[in-house]
Amino acid sequence: MLRFNDDAGPAGSVSSYSPAPQSSGASSSVPSPNRRGRVRNADFGMPGRDGLLDLARTYLEVQARLWPNLAGTAAVPAPDAATIAAMADDFERRFRQQHAERFRPGDTPIAWIALAVAYLRFSDENSNPRSLDQQLLNVLNRARRDGVFVPWHYVLADAAVSGTLACRTGYTLAKTIVERRDEFGVTWFLIDDLSRLSRNTIESLRLGELANETGVRVVGASDGFDSANPQSSLLLPVLGSMNEAFITQLRSKVKRGMDDAFRRGDNIQPPGVGYRLVGVKDPSGNLVITHKGTIEKRAEIDPEAAAWIVRGAEMIAREGKSPIELARLFNRQKVGGRQTWSDNMIRKLYSRERLVGREVFRTTRQEKNRTTGKVRYVKLPQDQWLVRQSPHLRILPDELADAVRTKLNLAAQSFGRTAKDRTKKAHRADLYPQGAHPPDLWRLRDADDLGAFARQVSELLLLQRAARDSWLYEPRLQVGPDHRRGGARHRHGDALHR
Repeated sequence: MLRFNDDAGPAGSVSSYSPAPQSSGASSSVPSPNRRGRVRNADFGMPGRDGLLDLARTYLEVQARLWPNLAGTAAVPAPDAATIAAMADDFERRFRQQHAERFRPGDTPIAWIALAVAYLRFSDENSNPRSLDQQLLNVLNRARRDGVFVPWHYVLADAAVSGTLACRTGYTLAKTIVERRDEFGVTWFLIDDLSRLSRNTIESLRLGELANETGVRVVGASDGFDSANPQSSLLLPVLGSMNEAFITQLRSKVKRGMDDAFRRGDNIQPPGVGYRLVGVKDPSGNLVITHKGTIEKRAEIDPEAAAWIVRGAEMIAREGKSPIELARLFNRQKVGGRQTWSDNMIRKLYSRERLVGREVFRTTRQEKNRTTGKVRYVKLPQDQWLVRQSPHLRILPDELADAVRTKLNLAAQSFGRTAKDRTKKAHRADLYPQGAHPPDLWRLRDADDLGAFARQVSELLLLQRAARDSWLYEPRLQVGPDHRRGGARHRHGDALHR
């Protein structure tokens, strides 16, 4: 039985590859392979650790086969575990610091006629991580045909990042090397095909212009694109437009499919707190398998989390609790298996239509800045929303849900950052009568109340002075400096309440 306790507490070989030393400020954490919900930090777009180890191993094995006279040198060291780990560390450090390093062959015999930078990319978290290795294989084979060498320092990549964005870290580093070609000694820019480079026509043209200005040759290993070809000025905008159109059409097809799945009643969104996903069974009791080979699932109410949602609604609507107080309670009780509840998350929780057995889809539209990667959400008109009734998912009765939303909306209009009318429509004492304000001193609504408040403070000061002189009590009075309407901060000793 669920109890609502509001007061409950809470290798040993030496590597021949020597990367530059890692600075003390660099992070040593390994990125998680599960990149859903990633934050745009220094690791955004960096391949996972296992993927980097595979990429370094592929590089050494392929280069040793293509350049046998360089095998075992500083340029292509032996592929032992320590060397591969050091190469992965070097890639991570360059990626996080966004710093391109110059390749210094040292005593390595010069067996190449030119140096190249290689750029690799795959765009989706569900893509095959081996895609980077496959692209690198094609690029290295193409480079060897023309006697071009690709140092590990000049192998750059982005993982699970859309080609429509120009703010990719690996891509930006590759362009930096091209811009400073005299310093880095690079005369080739190698990719598997132009779609790996960018799916933004304008960005593709910008890179083409940069390559022309610096004299760097852009070559696609699979699609045959070569900026040295006189027809490249015609092919680049055509292929760039086709690559961008592919993404536009794909986005439209995905949207169409998701809309149809929602209308059919399929589950296409995470269940959210208060619900869970369970396998769908056929009349024989066997799990239903989808055409993708996965188990078909449906959403149902999670009894324990749903009970806390109902309890929280009652606390807000009938007991005068504020969202921040409810967030603290939810964190102590680990409602929904999390301890990151905040007042804003509480408001979002009770704004969900699913709580009253109504599901809504396509309420907003994303607008992404392809240069900076920033996303802006635009609210769509209600006549464009997709709505379906799901009475089996109702947790709150209409009366309780309306009372909670009315209370939260009134608080947002009165105190929220988006409040247009700064003249408060409600007072905290009315919305949250269980607050920490002392009696008779909270209701500061106008000048008369403020005058009454000042008189009571004067009386309290006189009482305090008399008590101190008589040595009978040791009262405490602290009037906070903030005398804004809606309440001030007070602490009173026991004697002052008598």
